[in-house]
Amino acid sequence: METLLGGRRLVLPSVVLDFAARVGLTARMRATNQSQVGGAGMDEVSAAFVRLGWGSAANDRHDLGTDLFLAVRDERLFDLGLVVGAQVKAGATYFNEPAYESERLRGWWFRDSDSKHIDAWLSHALPHLIVLHDLESRTSYWQHVTEDAVTRTGKGAKVLVPVENTVDESNRHALLAVAATARPVVALEGSAWTGSESVLPRDLLRYALIVPRLVAPHPNAGRRKGLVVEQAIAMLVLARVRALREIIEDDDDVPSLDEAADSRSWAWRLVGRLYRRLVSGDKDLLLPLIDEAPDAATRAAATVVAVEGLLEEGDADYALMVLEATLALDEASPVDYAWLRLQHARACAEIGRVDDARATAIDIQQIRVTHPEDVTASAIAGAAAVLLFNVSAWRTKDVADVITGMDTAANWWRTQKLAWGLGAQADRAFTAWSRDSSISLIGGDDARNNLLSASVLASYLGDHGGWRDSSGLLGKYILQGLDRDSDPEYFREGLDVLRWAGDAKALARAVTRIVADGPAAAVTAAASDIDLERSTRTTAPTNLALLGHGGDVLDEAAADRSIDWVMATLKTPESFVERTSPTYRVELKLIDTLAGIVLAASPAARSAVVEFLVALSGQDQSCATSWARVVGALPDDAWNGSTAVLAGQKAPIHHDELRRPLLGIAARHDAAARQVLMVEAQQGSWHALTEIADLGVLRADAAANLVTEMASRVNRRISSAEKHSYELGMIDAGAGLALLNVTYPDVADWEPLLNLLAHPDVASADKRQPMWILAHHAEEIAAQIRPRLASIAATSASNESGVISPFGNSAGSRGPAWELALVLGAFDEQTIGPAVVSLLSGDTSDRSWVPHLLRRIPGPEAAAILVGLLQDPYPEVRGPAAAILAELVATGQRSNLAVEGLQHCMQDTGTRVALGIASTLSRLEAPTSTFSGILHNLRKHPSAKVRARINSMERPASG
Repeated sequence: METLLGGRRLVLPSVVLDFAARVGLTARMRATNQSQVGGAGMDEVSAAFVRLGWGSAANDRHDLGTDLFLAVRDERLFDLGLVVGAQVKAGATYFNEPAYESERLRGWWFRDSDSKHIDAWLSHALPHLIVLHDLESRTSYWQHVTEDAVTRTGKGAKVLVPVENTVDESNRHALLAVAATARPVVALEGSAWTGSESVLPRDLLRYALIVPRLVAPHPNAGRRKGLVVEQAIAMLVLARVRALREIIEDDDDVPSLDEAADSRSWAWRLVGRLYRRLVSGDKDLLLPLIDEAPDAATRAAATVVAVEGLLEEGDADYALMVLEATLALDEASPVDYAWLRLQHARACAEIGRVDDARATAIDIQQIRVTHPEDVTASAIAGAAAVLLFNVSAWRTKDVADVITGMDTAANWWRTQKLAWGLGAQADRAFTAWSRDSSISLIGGDDARNNLLSASVLASYLGDHGGWRDSSGLLGKYILQGLDRDSDPEYFREGLDVLRWAGDAKALARAVTRIVADGPAAAVTAAASDIDLERSTRTTAPTNLALLGHGGDVLDEAAADRSIDWVMATLKTPESFVERTSPTYRVELKLIDTLAGIVLAASPAARSAVVEFLVALSGQDQSCATSWARVVGALPDDAWNGSTAVLAGQKAPIHHDELRRPLLGIAARHDAAARQVLMVEAQQGSWHALTEIADLGVLRADAAANLVTEMASRVNRRISSAEKHSYELGMIDAGAGLALLNVTYPDVADWEPLLNLLAHPDVASADKRQPMWILAHHAEEIAAQIRPRLASIAATSASNESGVISPFGNSAGSRGPAWELALVLGAFDEQTIGPAVVSLLSGDTSDRSWVPHLLRRIPGPEAAAILVGLLQDPYPEVRGPAAAILAELVATGQRSNLAVEGLQHCMQDTGTRVALGIASTLSRLEAPTSTFSGILHNLRKHPSAKVRARINSMERPASG
């Protein structure tokens, strides 16, 4: 086609002529200002969206109110499958109607005189933006046209375009939210049977690992051939292993679960190796699947499955390396990318990279906006919100966000698994209670399976807090199903699960029980795996708890290694604090851990602790109290004359809680230190007197002052009890006054003590120790006091109910009351039988006192009952029984039954029984012919306390 341009005749192709017509370029004609302004506005608005990474296409052929169609992309330029329409208005005339609020510019009104354009945008299938472009500042302002944004003006309508809504990076997330309004939300009601049939194949693996309910065939659907890999994985995650095995056995086209790990198919290798991970804990075979993955989606899933095992076992450093290698490929789809980044943020939070974790968790939130139809996306965003809450400072925590974030379908379904697991646990407990011996033909441990499923569901998602909660419940369940005769490896598994889950309180209780009751070897084994240098935010408290509460049974190498690390960290705690982000006072945890393990260490390590201790600068009350525990745990041979004297010289710089124990150590070697304690004791210090370890050193006036002080404390305790107010104090005033009264009869004050023992409102635990002291010093009790005290003891012995302390000390006083009444003559030997029977039918506290009564009864009946008590389920009963049995044999009341009972004690896998025997033998001259074999075993016992007691014997028995 020919045309004139600039006075020259040209032949132009039609495409050029079309372009010329669009921009107003015609022969010998001038472009209008309106078209020039409009064209510039369109180009600049389009460029602004392109700078965000969005695609822009002009709608110049069929412009009926939509100037641009915008293809939405994320920061990595991944197309999100979303399109937004935009109407562009450029030029000064569109800024002639500003809106103000308190003299602050809010934006500008865009008016549509007949509402046709606005109504068209409201009814359009795509979300629409009205964009006002300022040509001078080259700034574009936008508003999403919604019913809420539109103000009706009669026939017309107007929309306020806010001044803060600029088309730039600061509003990327807001613009994404507009774009995502076009996506439908998937209806989940009724999906229990059919699952989610609309999931794309590339997303199925992620769904199988996060929301397997939507992928696995329903349990009531029956066996069916043609099982796909994703369904098999979903069934594994749901812990439906037995059902999966049955389906596979009927299908010749798929490998068995045992063979699948080595299948030629990558997908079935994933099934087989995931099966091994969930059943046996083998995680090493999962890592190679990452490099072998056939595409980006499978590589993302393989990475998550592999790092889940690493993160569960506290290896966050390695997990980060694996995640960063996959993320560096930058190939994952938006939801998979958010999934990987959530796991990365989870690992960062574990090793102190809190700022990185927080920033990532914030970025992940947009995935909920851009993919509202994807239940895994909302789950990922929700878990990120919880993580953000957990790593934020208290003043910045948003409770509303975390509650909203947790309210997802994935969480609902995981909670259902937890409920099923806890329900099955309750059924199991009831079956045991009802003593139902019937055999279930179905089999399987539903409680464990459902708790395990809830745990891995949370972990695969990246919900670290949810995983900790579920895994903690699983660890408790494992341990509750065991007894002291179970395989130590099963106990170790339960301890490991609790330690990895970060449940320090539950772990401390479990370790304390297992050490005392057995098998203590499980604690020794669990502690040997701890690498304190690699502790994480989750495992640091539990690592220290296991070592501190299980320190008695650590092997020497583990104890020495732990002591070296603790002392080094006490000197320079910064790296540990930065890595683990502790919410506790680090030095107190470390010192308390040191107190728990120092006795199990080598002599060289103990000497190092002593040198560290005497070099300390002044300690405040909290640290001094903890260091005093270390002093109390050190054996006497850890100190020599020079270190003991140095401890006394350094003592004055510390708080009294540490000053006095150090003076007590020094007093054994230094007369000056002993004199300091003597002066304080004479001035009425009970603590100083106990450090001297000789109650009889006081002058009469000093003893009288101390008796007055203790009597005053006892009266206050009675007054508080009458108001039902109970105290938790460091000094047992009743026990102190009892000791002073029998040691210094001339200044004794019996009335407060008798009132304490007789008062019905005083807690039983406050009476127990005073009665025991009085029973063992009965001959030193004044004659005029004995009848009244005997009457009080007899009444307490007959009283089966007592006040329980609110501080968790449920120890009763009936046992020591029976013993005291017996030695004071309130009961005779004919009465002792009913007393024993009564206590045997009581609780653990009552039964634990039966051996103390039996030591006062000559004859074979005592040995027979003691041997029977060696079978008690509680070590608090077996320990005293073994101790008294050893005493009877050592003092000549020997019988074949008693000796066989002691030999049986050596099979007890806990420490309490052995410690009872060792304590008895260390204070008695035991015949070597009877105890040679027992002493040999005790010298090699796993318990450092047991070995220390035997080593302290003045004349060790030899074979």
